[in-house]
Amino acid sequence: MGVRLLLTDDQAVTRAGFEALLTRTPDLTVVGEAAGPDAAVDLAERLKPDVILINLRGLDRVQLALLMKRLRCPGCAPDSAVLLVECPENGIGFADVLAAGGSGCVTQDAARGALVSAVMLVSHGGVACLPGDGLRRLLADRRTADEECPPSVHSLHSLTDRETAVLGLLAQGLSNGEMAAELHLAVTTVKKHLAGAMRKIDEPNRVRAALFAFRHRLNAQAAHRD
Repeated sequence: MGVRLLLTDDQAVTRAGFEALLTRTPDLTVVGEAAGPDAAVDLAERLKPDVILINLRGLDRVQLALLMKRLRCPGCAPDSAVLLVECPENGIGFADVLAAGGSGCVTQDAARGALVSAVMLVSHGGVACLPGDGLRRLLADRRTADEECPPSVHSLHSLTDRETAVLGLLAQGLSNGEMAAELHLAVTTVKKHLAGAMRKIDEPNRVRAALFAFRHRLNAQAAHRD
């Protein structure tokens, strides 16, 4: 079954443009279109899309956080990945999207192939950042923050080898299926290890868990532990 996408854009012309670009991909279906936050929440609750693409020019950081909170409610679309289109007018960047619980962002002028790749990536649990310098800036900020705030030794030491391995691979942007293949485990087992790790490090979603892994320098070498 293909990826089901909900488009949220406050301009009909650009909304139609996104639809025209994305529906050319066989494995991607636009199941709904919303012109604002309220409509997006209503459609997300009814349609339960795999990905919600948001391009709202009047959205600021506070409004984004509130919208994400509504979308993440158990009765709405807590499992949908949220991908934001960066708008110069609102000043929201990659770090703001992750902090709000989103799965990444793309620029307004992203090429069709890059946009489709970002949608497919987040639909499988990955984190998307186009252009990539947003991610580099975020990691640089995290490294600076690490020097000021040491890692939680208790959280790290409480992780099992498998949980550490899964977090390290998550930080590389791998999906559950890719992590399962890398670790020679069932997808359900990977989900179990990831859930246990997220509970121990007290991070509410996989995006925040990936940031934890970046911050504490967990790497893919953990994947080779027994």
